[in-house]
Amino acid sequence: MPIQCPKCGFEQLGGDECHRCGIIFQRYSQAERPLPEPVETLVPEKETQSNLFGALYRRLRWVVLAGCVLVLALILRQDTPPAVQEDPRAEESLQLKLRNIQPVSPGGQPQSLRLNEAEINAWVSTNLALDPEIPESPSDEVPTVEEVQSNVKDVKILLFDDRLLAYVVFNLYGKDLSLTLEGRLHVEEGFIRLAPTAAKLGSLPLPRATVERAVKRLFESPENMEQFRLPPNVVDLRVENGELVFVYR
Repeated sequence: MPIQCPKCGFEQLGGDECHRCGIIFQRYSQAERPLPEPVETLVPEKETQSNLFGALYRRLRWVVLAGCVLVLALILRQDTPPAVQEDPRAEESLQLKLRNIQPVSPGGQPQSLRLNEAEINAWVSTNLALDPEIPESPSDEVPTVEEVQSNVKDVKILLFDDRLLAYVVFNLYGKDLSLTLEGRLHVEEGFIRLAPTAAKLGSLPLPRATVERAVKRLFESPENMEQFRLPPNVVDLRVENGELVFVYR
């Protein structure tokens, strides 16, 4: 049976190679055979999702760690203390105002006592103990005024518009931290109250809702309530035009 050369088309009776062009039939057929198409490796859907979640978790872990480091750094970094008014005669002026308080006759008009920023800071530095004694162990209970005061190292009071800003440096486990608290003073049923408007622990701003809860617990806890009771003749306490105003009758 004649064989036709696949390259040149020459017909011959037999043989392993073409008598005209000389190709070897077996090698030529292997060279012309098309290569098999690559088979795509299918990855199971669950394995793909697992790899995706793993990559996200690794990145999220570093983001959370970086956030925690940033928060800690802001807490440990003390905020810049406010520039308060200073007057070497402030304490003398304060004592003079207190001695000159005039009693109000029954049915008379209420009177007011106005203290400026320098006088308030003079009173604070004179009456607060600023030599902290670090507590031996933490407590989850509401701290008393005495416990808070025992850890205070510095206090500055800034009065502006109708608000008060208190800058406090306190010691916690051997580390000095700062707390800046801003708010409005008022009287409620004979007790001093503070409506906070802003606060920072170190350089970290605190959520207002958290600050409101903490201040409410401090002022209204049974251990502290009597510390914030005003004399019966004081009917109002507020900051007005940068002065602390006591209204009494």
